[in-house]
Amino acid sequence: MELNIRVVTAADDYVVTTSLMNIVQLERAYKTTASAFATGLSMEQLAFLAHEASKDAGHKPPPRLDDFLREIKTLTVVDEVPAPGPTDEGQ
Repeated sequence: MELNIRVVTAADDYVVTTSLMNIVQLERAYKTTASAFATGLSMEQLAFLAHEASKDAGHKPPPRLDDFLREIKTLTVVDEVPAPGPTDEGQ
């Protein structure tokens, strides 16, 4: 199961994609199963996934989840990862 999560903070705006490892980390941390997600994720669980996926993607979120939560303006599950914007090459 992959989720694309848009993370907006005061300093950054990016989309991360969760991995199987992130889902297993969530199961372990919250003593739940992936099948339980069919009824929905709590905001804390969504933030946990975004935090772990952000670290995996090379972003540098604060080490503690609570500090990451303090920085977040919005978290949104999106259908697709946005394509990279235009570059300065060839202009």
